[in-house]
Amino acid sequence: MQFFRMLVGGAVENQSKIDQATDHILVDGWPLGRIDPTLRALFRSACSELISESVPQKVTINEFVEIADAFFPDGRSSKLVNGVLDKLARKIAKKEPA
Repeated sequence: MQFFRMLVGGAVENQSKIDQATDHILVDGWPLGRIDPTLRALFRSACSELISESVPQKVTINEFVEIADAFFPDGRSSKLVNGVLDKLARKIAKKEPA
């Protein structure tokens, strides 16, 4: 329960930075505001976990890809989640600003 609170708290606290970083990664013409609200929440939560560095990046990405599959079984959304989170993880690992 404590980890969940930390994850949600981090997502809320860093939402503007996370959204800005995610928006830069998305393809032109698809700003974050056009993305399904559930996917936005996944990006925010996953990025919060990536920032916390409490779980290996690959594990975080795999977990959130599986969550995307559960919500969107068509497979397209999980590919988007995988690609965006991979780029976010690399950005965070390099300590680049959002």
